[in-house]
Amino acid sequence: MKKTNATPMHIDAIKNQIFTDTIPGSLVKDINTLLALIETETLRLTHQKVSFASDILTGLNAKLTNPHQIPAAAKVTPINYPNLKGLYLLLRTSLLTTIGVGKGACLKIHKKHYAQWKTLNSAEQFMWLFESWFLRGYPEIIGEKEDFSRNITVMVRFGLNCYHIDWISNDGKHHFSIYPGYTNIAIMQLAGFIDVVENASETKERDIRKISLTDFGRSFFGLVKETFKEIDWMFEPEALISLFKLNCTDMKNIIKVPKIAHAQGSFIFEISLPGCKRIIELPAKHTLDSFFYEIIKAFDFDSNHLYVFLIKNSLGITNEYGHSYLDSCNAYANDFELGALELIIGQEFKLIYDFGDNWRFKIRLINHNPLSKIEKGSILEKKGKAPEQY
Repeated sequence: MKKTNATPMHIDAIKNQIFTDTIPGSLVKDINTLLALIETETLRLTHQKVSFASDILTGLNAKLTNPHQIPAAAKVTPINYPNLKGLYLLLRTSLLTTIGVGKGACLKIHKKHYAQWKTLNSAEQFMWLFESWFLRGYPEIIGEKEDFSRNITVMVRFGLNCYHIDWISNDGKHHFSIYPGYTNIAIMQLAGFIDVVENASETKERDIRKISLTDFGRSFFGLVKETFKEIDWMFEPEALISLFKLNCTDMKNIIKVPKIAHAQGSFIFEISLPGCKRIIELPAKHTLDSFFYEIIKAFDFDSNHLYVFLIKNSLGITNEYGHSYLDSCNAYANDFELGALELIIGQEFKLIYDFGDNWRFKIRLINHNPLSKIEKGSILEKKGKAPEQY
């Protein structure tokens, strides 16, 4: 990503941009509408926690500034409401909400972060949402499989293409669903970057005829165009965020997110393979690499192969913690203590061992004892005979 000098025209346009809860788009107002609902109601989620539950989508949509229109006969699913998928993504990535644990998944207010949010002005709230989207907006959070860095780069490139000419499609139902994707379009529209013209359609998906930049969108993507000579797949979102912040005089405050303290004591896990399970207790200061060896020992396996843990963080993003010989994982298992992973009771994750035989251990955290003083792992219970490794 090569940097050049931006022209005064685009810099001045961004500096003079007015931000309210509905300008340049309805994003801030709609987020605050949903946050107010979460404070007083239980907004249930799908079982996979990737969207609001289908039976509340129509009601939530009606409360938004510009409700999305779908044919009356269409089956109501999250796909019908890309605006709500986009808003859900931002509610999660903004750290203003958490997922409540219990019988059914639902969104809860993060009280400390929300208290800070309410002290921000409209420009600062807009910037926090924009920054959250660019830094943490992994498609996996909403059940989509696109690569995060590629997804953000596609959105930026799409905006730059629209800077030169309006984007027109004769097959909006198909083309825009792929590039830049309905959720990206919805967020860009809510944020006031683009105007969208749709055909009258009875299909369940959006039938988009034309997308053009708003005045704000032209100022923003013009600034990007003049500042960065080229945008590649190694695009660094922080550079764009800094550019935005530098030229918006009303954006001075942010939400301060404290570092999470490491859990102390011990964890009790249930580890299972088909037909058998083991209950293991380990000190919270044990690394994931040590955890791997405890699991292998409990099932009478040897440890001569590579492995990877697949663990979702609090946002629903899967991180891969692998053997130190792996070069395709997010992080190495021997660098992370169990107490640093923000695990919650009931959370499930996987250990994949021996990529030839592909053993998949299902792991569930069943208890956390913060006062425990144990120094080493122990097997608390065995059920069923372990399978033969070879």
